Amino acid sequence: MFLLVNTVPKFCFENWRNFDADNWKAVKKDSTENKVGATINGGDAHPLAIEDAKMNLASANMDKEIEVFERDFFNSPAPFESGILIMNPPYDKRITIADAKQFYAEIGDKLKSDYKGWTAAIFSANIPAIKSLGLKPKRRIPLWNGPLEGRLNIYELY
Repeated sequence: MFLLVNTVPKFCFENWRNFDADNWKAVKKDSTENKVGATINGGDAHPLAIEDAKMNLASANMDKEIEVFERDFFNSPAPFESGILIMNPPYDKRITIADAKQFYAEIGDKLKSDYKGWTAAIFSANIPAIKSLGLKPKRRIPLWNGPLEGRLNIYELY
């Protein structure tokens, strides 16, 4: 239920025969020079997830741009008046949930009550459970998380 950052110091595409190192260097330079004036932070209720996120952010040199906090989504107010919430809740695969549909319904209730005026992007590989959010997605994008087929649903919250 978090923000993930690639910790690989070198990307696989850098080994391709037609890889253009100068172009890649220019892209990376451009991306660091043209920063978006936005506050980005992440949160999770599990302290180990926070530790991992901080370590990943540091190795990606993003620890100054993105802050992460230990916080329970269900017991915390929205941190800003409006914004974009990106969430990857458990799918009930690796991390088990007693009742996935109920858990997702509670996420939907929290979004409806505390995140009015926000956009939510929620990825899940538990298609039946994501339907339990009780929200109508503006857009559904099929994606894969390794072997798991999932959906990135975009919601405008009113």
